Amino acid sequence: MNKNVLIFLFLLASFSGLTQIKPYDLKLEYRENPEGVDVKKPRFFWKLKSAEAGQYQKNYQLIVATSKENIEKGVGDVYNSKKVKSSQTTQILYKGKPLRPATQYYWKVKVWDKNNIPSWSKIATFSTGLFQKEDWKNAQWIAWKPQKQWEKEWWERKDIESKALQFQLPSLFGSSMSMFERYHFHHQNPYDASPLLRKAFKVSKKVKHAKAYISGLGYYELFINGKRIGTQVLDPGWTDYRQTILYATHDITEQIQNGENLAGVMLGRGFYGQLAYDHWGFYKKDGYVGQPKLLCLIKVQYEDGTEENVISDLSWKVTGGPIVYDGPHMAKFMMPEKKLKIGILQVLMIPLGIL
Repeated sequence: MNKNVLIFLFLLASFSGLTQIKPYDLKLEYRENPEGVDVKKPRFFWKLKSAEAGQYQKNYQLIVATSKENIEKGVGDVYNSKKVKSSQTTQILYKGKPLRPATQYYWKVKVWDKNNIPSWSKIATFSTGLFQKEDWKNAQWIAWKPQKQWEKEWWERKDIESKALQFQLPSLFGSSMSMFERYHFHHQNPYDASPLLRKAFKVSKKVKHAKAYISGLGYYELFINGKRIGTQVLDPGWTDYRQTILYATHDITEQIQNGENLAGVMLGRGFYGQLAYDHWGFYKKDGYVGQPKLLCLIKVQYEDGTEENVISDLSWKVTGGPIVYDGPHMAKFMMPEKKLKIGILQVLMIPLGIL
């Protein structure tokens, strides 16, 4: 008899587990575990699944915490919506304590099905970006050359003369024809190579989180200890640089090592630093065209609660990279014998300028 009761209870528990709804695919601002969220009141989303037809969400409870320990205990130290009677699963607005910039957060949601059976989701995360100028911790736009020098050289290159060359080609039919081509004649490359910038810094304590907040005009690629960070290309996106410049947030916790670390950035011209005259006349617009430049903040947060900031400033070094010419209209040219070893760069690095 007891054996039959146990079997019945087991089957009942199994049936209940199948019929209740389960929240999954948690997102914030339409992204899964996003980095660098700069919305002060973000929106939460989740989906529901159940083996029973006709199931629905009757209530939900959303909690947000500043530590994994708190969220695992069900403690929402920055937000606890309590039990909300609603079937809504999208566009749930954050209504908790003000979010801090450059901070890691954890969240999860509990839902109740039509039979009032509750079920928790898995834990999701998000980190905030930088809300205002002060959050950049005095990071500055840095570039290879003083701006006035670059502007002078830029206009001189615009005036490089194109010369016509005429030559004869023999014909198989006893006549000849003239071919005209336009060439540029230079004794050396008149353009600056793509800048390579680097900054060495030390880490002496156990790291909890490390993030890189970065923008490079016209484009950039970030390296930490020789490893390329991120997979995106042509970043940041094209905007009116006089009004808006985009930045990205990268989680670099796994790339940071105890002791000496090296951050490296390769810059490209893109539409911001193009060399050719363009159809739209961007080069005539003050503030729209300039030399490649970098803005960067690396924030290392330690387990003991302290943090260290590495910012773009005059302590960075610069040299020319393997790309000797690049532009959105004229493609890219590289020196094959000059390999990119930005993580262990041994070439002479020189001081750079602040814009």
